[in-house]
Amino acid sequence: YIISRSLSNVAVILITNKFWVPDYLAEKLDTRVQDTFSKRLKIIGFSDYTDNELFEILLDRARIGFADETYSEDVLKYIAHLCFINGWRARGVINIAKDAAEIADERGDEMLEHKHVDEIAKIIPQNELKNIIKRLDPPTLNILLYLAKRGGKGTEEDVLEWFKEKSRNEGLEGGRSRTTFYGALSRLKGMELVKSEIKGRGRGRGSFATLWITEMHYQLVRESLVDFLKNERME
Repeated sequence: YIISRSLSNVAVILITNKFWVPDYLAEKLDTRVQDTFSKRLKIIGFSDYTDNELFEILLDRARIGFADETYSEDVLKYIAHLCFINGWRARGVINIAKDAAEIADERGDEMLEHKHVDEIAKIIPQNELKNIIKRLDPPTLNILLYLAKRGGKGTEEDVLEWFKEKSRNEGLEGGRSRTTFYGALSRLKGMELVKSEIKGRGRGRGSFATLWITEMHYQLVRESLVDFLKNERME
């Protein structure tokens, strides 16, 4: 705020790979700072790497990190394609190659093969979900915890009331807690971790929204949350 008032033509550039940061900053920034920057805030998103770009990244790393004659371009292309279709990105492509190579080494196999990659790919969803949960902002994590403790389901009204009560206990005013709740819920829906459905007769009286953790993610979410909370207590 002081810099923006002291100097002309000030620009602030924030680079992050966490999609929730803009909403989180809007809630946490001082009101004066919000007024100064929010109207001029521009969010620029970069598209995901293509499978060919992922392959080129992995090939460069393999030339540095792997011994000659221990891998083929074919298996690297396979890793890149797996990461591309599953949205595991550049970090994922490097981690899969490294972990698969460790399996090959442990078994005394001279070459990195598809079978080593497939073995690692089976546990990637769990590891990815753990990493996602570690990066969640507190409001989003709280909603996920609430649902996970109740069989993965709850009405939107019940979750909101619980969230508002928790926010009041933490000194957050009602209006902002409601805004924070729907921002966090939107992020969970965007990640396809939580879905919602209107039940009853339309959106009027007698209708209500049900929230639930998607069936394909429920068990993974529970296991990831348990691991996350266990590590938090240990730290």
